[in-house]
Amino acid sequence: MSEPDNGAPKTEPSQPAKKGLTLLEAVLLLALLATAIVVSIRQMRLADDRMRAEGGPLVTLDCAGDDIREVLGTLARIGRKNLVLAPDVQGKVTMLLRNVPWEEAFRTVTANYGHVTVRTSKPDGLYVVTHKTLVRSLQTRTYPLKFVRPPGPYRARKPSDIASSGSSLDPNSGSPKQGFPLFRAIAAELSPAGTANFDQDSNAFIVTDIPDALDRIGCLVESADRP
Repeated sequence: MSEPDNGAPKTEPSQPAKKGLTLLEAVLLLALLATAIVVSIRQMRLADDRMRAEGGPLVTLDCAGDDIREVLGTLARIGRKNLVLAPDVQGKVTMLLRNVPWEEAFRTVTANYGHVTVRTSKPDGLYVVTHKTLVRSLQTRTYPLKFVRPPGPYRARKPSDIASSGSSLDPNSGSPKQGFPLFRAIAAELSPAGTANFDQDSNAFIVTDIPDALDRIGCLVESADRP
C-alpha cells in the first residue's frame, strides 16, 4: 500500500560533494606551469625555463619537414612577438637546434631558407619576406639636415700621433660613417636590404629601404637635427 501524500515537498537524496584541488595541490600545479612550459613542434620545447639576458627563452627545435609558417609562428609566440608572414614565405623546415635563444632560432630558420626578417614600426613586430619581395618594396628618400653636420675633414691631433704618422689629418674625421654618430644610428635602423649614404654638398642623407625603416629613420633625423 502506498503512503499517503501529505503535501510535504520531496527532497532528493544528497550527493557527495565533488572533491576539488587542495591548496597545496593548487600551489604545486601553478609552480609546475611556471617552471615547465612545453611547446611542441616535433619536440620543440622551452629548456628548463632558463633565460638569457639577450635572446629570451631557450628552445630546442627538432623539425623534420615541418611547415615553416608554423615553426616561425610558434617561435614568435614564445618570444611574445607579433608576426606577419608574406604570402611567398613557404617551405619545409628540417633542422635540429638545442638550447638556443628563441630569437637565434628564428633568425637561423629564416636565413637558412632564404627569407629575411624585418622589424616593423612597432617594437614587438616582425615581418618575414623573401629577399625578392623585400627588394621590390624598396624606396628612396632624402633627409636634409638643417642644423647638424658631420665633423670637418681636419681635426687636431696629439703631437705624438702627428710624429708617428707625419700628418695632422685624422683619417676618420673625413668619413661620415666613421665620425658621424647620426650616420651610425641610421645604419642601425636599416633593413637587410637597406643602404644609406651621406651627401656632404647638400648635407643630406640619402636612404634606400622599405617604408617602415624609412619612417623610423625620418623620426630619428627629426629628433636629432635640432639647433
